[in-house]
Amino acid sequence: MKREYKEITFDQVTFNPASPDLSIKEQPLDSRIFRLAVAGFLVVIAVVLSGVFFLGTVKGDFYRNRSFANVNKILIQPAPRGIIFDRYGKPLVSNVPSLALHLRPLDLVKNNELEPALSLLESVGLSRADFYRILEENDLQTNDLIVLKKDISNSEAIKIASSGLSSLVVVHDFKRAFHPAFSHLVGYTNLSTRKEVGAGSFSSMDTVGRSGLEKYYDGRLRGANGKTVIYQNAKGEKLEERAASEPKVGEDLTTTVDAEFQEYFYRRLDQRLKSLGRSRGAGMAINPQNGEVLAMISMPGFSPTNLAEALRDEIDRPISNRLASGLYSPGSTIKPIIAVAALKEEIVTPADKIFSSGQIELPNPYYPDKPSIFKDWKAHGWVDLYSAIARSSNVYFYEVGGGFEGQQGLGIAKIREYFSLFGLDKKTGLAFPGEANGSLVPEKDWKKERSNWRVGDTYNVSIGQGKMLVTPIGLLNAIASIVNGGELYKPSLVPTSPSKILKDNSYLKPQFDEVVKGMLDTVSKPYGSAYLLRDIPMKIAAKTGSVQIDNNTKTNALFVGCGPIPLADKPSVCVLVLVEDAKEGSLNALPIAYDVMKWYYENRIK
Repeated sequence: MKREYKEITFDQVTFNPASPDLSIKEQPLDSRIFRLAVAGFLVVIAVVLSGVFFLGTVKGDFYRNRSFANVNKILIQPAPRGIIFDRYGKPLVSNVPSLALHLRPLDLVKNNELEPALSLLESVGLSRADFYRILEENDLQTNDLIVLKKDISNSEAIKIASSGLSSLVVVHDFKRAFHPAFSHLVGYTNLSTRKEVGAGSFSSMDTVGRSGLEKYYDGRLRGANGKTVIYQNAKGEKLEERAASEPKVGEDLTTTVDAEFQEYFYRRLDQRLKSLGRSRGAGMAINPQNGEVLAMISMPGFSPTNLAEALRDEIDRPISNRLASGLYSPGSTIKPIIAVAALKEEIVTPADKIFSSGQIELPNPYYPDKPSIFKDWKAHGWVDLYSAIARSSNVYFYEVGGGFEGQQGLGIAKIREYFSLFGLDKKTGLAFPGEANGSLVPEKDWKKERSNWRVGDTYNVSIGQGKMLVTPIGLLNAIASIVNGGELYKPSLVPTSPSKILKDNSYLKPQFDEVVKGMLDTVSKPYGSAYLLRDIPMKIAAKTGSVQIDNNTKTNALFVGCGPIPLADKPSVCVLVLVEDAKEGSLNALPIAYDVMKWYYENRIK
């Protein structure tokens, strides 16, 4: 029998007879749910995209280089630094081929080579402590190669290359070589620090100048390292080797220095110091007609082979350049400037005489029975300006500086004014790192607290002692300006044209001429303190100085001198010699000055 089926509608299927409320109908979903879902989806997409952007763009180079390094090797080819030459084209420093040991941190970990590498490094003189110190100083995340040791021997290089350790790499390198005479002038170099690399200033493989000309002209002397890529497959097998970039040699630098003269000056100073049982001193020579530096020597010096030891020496301070960074009391070498001031201010005339009995006594307001005594180094009798300079009479300069009885003195304020006029309170501006400011009498001592400043303090300053310090280069530059008629040049180590004049004091030329006469008498007169130089066949204007230091327990010896006088178109030179802790005061500097000035006359002037 054929059955009939009724069509079942959608409402019949969805109808729920058990529902208590048959009036309930379907309700649409709230649109906020859709908006929240879309917003959540967009946030997730934004996070994913920003992560992709950060990894691909911001850190893209890092991970690209990392992945590249996992398969391939990059060898750095150090660029030779530029050569530094003297005025005649003679090299002051050179690049000597050498070998350096580098570490590939990635291979050290990947190939589990730590222990065999440490054992091998100890056999070539690199301790475990030094190894870990080097790792701490470098960024292992960004440095594919780290320098472990420079200037390794051939036998060490062969030992490392034959070890089979891929984490240790021998690279062809260069080292700087120079004569000890040029150590402070040239300066030293070493590798960039982690801080410098992090700041983006250098790469981890850059050699950076740290002192001297190497530091001041580092950007010019430093070249750009080259790169060689060794392409490998996933198994580490070498496929090919290709130069990614060639090393770019740094620029050369020509200086004003006379290398042959400086080497002689150095040998003579070194011999004299050793004969005295001393190690600290300095020597400098400049051309008074343009301020060019001809020689610049500070002792003790250093060499690339004893650099680490020199950096640790805090007693002799071999790394410190005494000429530019050292501050010294100038002693009697300051007297020509006091004499110029006294003439200009009409305190004395060249012919006025002052009697030196060997000392001056000043009443002591606190202890009347104990007067303050200011000694001359000997009783000179009656002296005028010329003989006072030649004999180096302290009493004469006590009186013209601070006054005594009927003799008027300059006073400390006027003395400060003239010292500043000669640039003694400033840097000379030499293109050289570490130059110090001269330090004159502190203003608060004589202006703000006048009650604490006494005539005796002015006496001490008038003979270059007490509360004043100058750099040797500042002192020599000031004396050169007296000899050349008043042009205070900016000293230069690199030729410049025209020479820069810091201050034109030529309006004082009448006074300079009179003072130079006294400096000539210092050499030509039997009573002159530099009479030892009399047989050098050129006229020399000079001044010696003995400076009491360390509560008068030690004496520094100083000499400044210029020749030939008068200056002409032919070569001329001003020389400074400093011997620290000398045994016999200025007498210890004179033999050096004699030989140096005689050499210059015979080899450059004659």
